[in-house]
Amino acid sequence: LLEVPYRILGPFIVVFVLVGAYSVNNSVFDVGTTVAFGVLGYVLRKLDFEPAPLVLAGLFTCQMLAPMLILAGGEAPLATGLVLQGLARGSLSTIVLLVLMELREVDPRRMGAAGGMYFTAGEIGGVLGPLTIGTLVDFSGGFAAGLYFLTALCAWQLGMLTRLRTALR
Repeated sequence: LLEVPYRILGPFIVVFVLVGAYSVNNSVFDVGTTVAFGVLGYVLRKLDFEPAPLVLAGLFTCQMLAPMLILAGGEAPLATGLVLQGLARGSLSTIVLLVLMELREVDPRRMGAAGGMYFTAGEIGGVLGPLTIGTLVDFSGGFAAGLYFLTALCAWQLGMLTRLRTALR
């Protein structure tokens, strides 16, 4: 497969992706969504957008929208907010570590140390996050302050990501 030219292999990949998208729910809408995101990816690649910052920005946006949807009230916004929160939190850890591995500034010999520092920061956040939210709930009497805090934290992280991207150019 590695020696098959892309002009031959490409159409087979497209067919398998579209058949897979249809077979999940037997829905033409799923195929249309797949094609739309494929076209979006193609356009972004032609415009020289780097995928990693876009994915991170999308995940940070999901993480910022989730608390707002949870606070909006009602079952649909609550469910959507929880799904977005799960998607963002479940994906960010893996993606941030992969982005860390791709940085030119991180020497391959230091990758283990960089990964260890990343997981150490994650463990500290895993303790301080619930502790901070719990303290805010105790002081304010509700979850609104904690969710606003998480939204502000995500906005700050997105700003820092933008500064990092500018600094790495």
